[in-house]
Amino acid sequence: MSETETTSNKPAIFERRVKKSSRQLGDAYRKPSGQTDTNKKMQPTIAGLIDAVREGDLALPEFQRDYRWPAQYIEELLRSVARGWPIGTLLLLDQSASAKGLKLEARSIEKAPNCKKRPENLILDGQQRVTALYHAMNGLGDSVYYLNLANVLNAGEFLDDALGSATGKQLTRTLGSEDERRRNKIILLKELYSTELFAHWLGFIPKKERNAYAALRDEHLSLFREHTVAIERLPNSLPVEAIAKIFERTNRGFLRLDAFDLMVAIMYPHGFKLRDKWSGAVTANPILKRFEVAPIEILRLIALREHLRQKERRVSPQTVKGVRQSDVLEVKPATVKKEWTSAVAAYVRALTLAESHWGVIRKRIVPAEAQLLPLADALYGGNVRNGSSKHKKLGRWFWAAIFSRQYARAANTRAVSDAEALRAWLKPSGPEPRYVENFKVSTEDFVLVEEGNEILVKGLCCLLVSDGARSWTKAAGGGLPSLLTETEAELAVHHIFPKKFMARKSKGTLRLLPDVDAPANQVLITASLNGKLLNEAPEYSAKNPEVDIGGLKSHRVDPARMKGSQYKAFVNARAAELVPLVDRAVKGY
Repeated sequence: MSETETTSNKPAIFERRVKKSSRQLGDAYRKPSGQTDTNKKMQPTIAGLIDAVREGDLALPEFQRDYRWPAQYIEELLRSVARGWPIGTLLLLDQSASAKGLKLEARSIEKAPNCKKRPENLILDGQQRVTALYHAMNGLGDSVYYLNLANVLNAGEFLDDALGSATGKQLTRTLGSEDERRRNKIILLKELYSTELFAHWLGFIPKKERNAYAALRDEHLSLFREHTVAIERLPNSLPVEAIAKIFERTNRGFLRLDAFDLMVAIMYPHGFKLRDKWSGAVTANPILKRFEVAPIEILRLIALREHLRQKERRVSPQTVKGVRQSDVLEVKPATVKKEWTSAVAAYVRALTLAESHWGVIRKRIVPAEAQLLPLADALYGGNVRNGSSKHKKLGRWFWAAIFSRQYARAANTRAVSDAEALRAWLKPSGPEPRYVENFKVSTEDFVLVEEGNEILVKGLCCLLVSDGARSWTKAAGGGLPSLLTETEAELAVHHIFPKKFMARKSKGTLRLLPDVDAPANQVLITASLNGKLLNEAPEYSAKNPEVDIGGLKSHRVDPARMKGSQYKAFVNARAAELVPLVDRAVKGY
C-alpha cells in the first residue's frame, strides 16, 4: 500500500446508528425504490461515493494508472471501515459545471458504468481506495468479500475475523453452496450493502431471527454504507503543472506523472486521442520501440519548435520557454494537433540518421537523448542526402557536441541553443557553431575521468561502430567476426581492465588503484562475452580462444598491451589512437 492509500491504525469510537427502514425489513423485508437524487451534491460517505461512481460523477483523470490493489489490502480497508477508523483523505479535482478552468479527459473507475463526459469530480489521490470499495460493495473484481453474521451477532460487535474473501472460482469451495451460506449466516458484502439484496437474503432466514439480523445491520454494520470519508477538493482553476506536482507528491509510491499523461487529458476535449496517436506512431515506426522512445520526446520537439517560433516572431509574453515538461504543458492543443505527425516523422528521421550513419545502434549507447531534439528539428523538412553539405554539417555538429561534453550539463538548455545554432548554420553561408569551430581533443579527454564521462564512452562506442568495429567473438567456421552494425546480439560496455581484477591486483591498497572508468578503458562487445571476461585479467581476454584478435584491433585495442601491469600505458596508447579518429569526425574529413 502506498503512503497515501493506507488505512489508519488509530482506534476511534465505534459508531452505532439505527434506521427504522432496516428494522422494518426484519418484519416485512420491504424493498425500497433505490432511487437517488442526482441533483444533490455527492455525500462524503461510502454510499455517496459509490452512488457518484455509478452515476458517472466521480471518475479518474486519464493520466491515472491502473487499479492494482490485492485482496489483503482491500480486507484491511474494509475492516477499518467497519470499525469506524479513518481511511485517509480523498483528493478530488472539481470539474463541476460551475467550475471554470481546465477540463481534463476522464475515464471510469474499473468495472463501473461509463462516466459522464464531464464528471463533477476527478480523483487525484484515492483511486485504489474508491475502486476497492466500489468493487467490494458491488461484488465486482477478482475476489468476493463476505461476513459471518453469526459471529458478529454472538460478539455484539464487528470482529476482524468475521470478514473474509475468496476468489469467485473458489467461493463455493470456501463457503459452500448458497443455501449452506445462508444456513451458516454468511452474507456477501454486496448483499449486506444493498438494501434490496439484504431484504432478499432475510427472506431465507427464519422469521424469528430476522429482526435480530436487521438490527445487526443497522447497529454494527451500518458503516459499510455510512462511514464518513474525508474529502479535499482542488479548484480546477489551478495551473495544470500545479496539478501535476500535487499528483506526484501524493503518489510517491507509484509511477511518476509525466507531462505526456497530462497532455493526453488536455487533448481529449479537442478530439485528439494522444495515447492512440502514439500507439499508431510506434506501430508504423518500429525504430521508436527499438530505441524505447518515450512519447514525451515528441511533445518536447513540438515545444522546441514553438519556442523558436515565438522567439523569432517576438511573441510577448513568450509562453513556451524551452523543452522542459512545464513548457510542454504550455503548448496549445491546436499546435500539438497541427505538428504531431510532422514531429513524429522528424524524430524518426533523427534516429534513423544516427543509427545508419553515426553508429547509434542501441538505446544504451545513445550519447545524450536531448541531443536528438535539435537534430530532429533540423530534419523537419525531410531527409538529408548522404554526402551533402547539410549531412556533413550535421555529422560534424553531432560529434563535436559529444566529444566536447556539451550535453553533460543543462541538456535541455543546450538542446534549445543548438537547435537555433543549427538553423543558422544550415543556411547558405551560415555561421558555424562556436564549439564546432573551436573544437579540440586530446588524449587526456580519454584517460581522465571527468564530468560527462559517460557521454564520451557512449560517443566512442558509436564512433567506432560507424568506423567498422566488429564483434570480439570469433566467427563460426573462421573468417572475420561480424560487424557490430550487423549483430542482433545484446551488447554491453566492457572494461578492458576490469574493475574487480584491478581491485584484486591492488591488494587492498585502494589509494593506488587507477580509475578504470576512463573512456579509453571501455569498449562495446556482446553481453554474453562480457559476462565471461567481466572479472578476468586483460591478458586473459587477448588469449581467450573465443576472442578474435581482429575484432580487438577494430576497436583500436592493441592486444600486445593488454597486460595487468600496464594499465596506464594501455589507456595512453589507446587514447592516442582515438584522438585522430575523433578529430577527423568533427572536421568532416
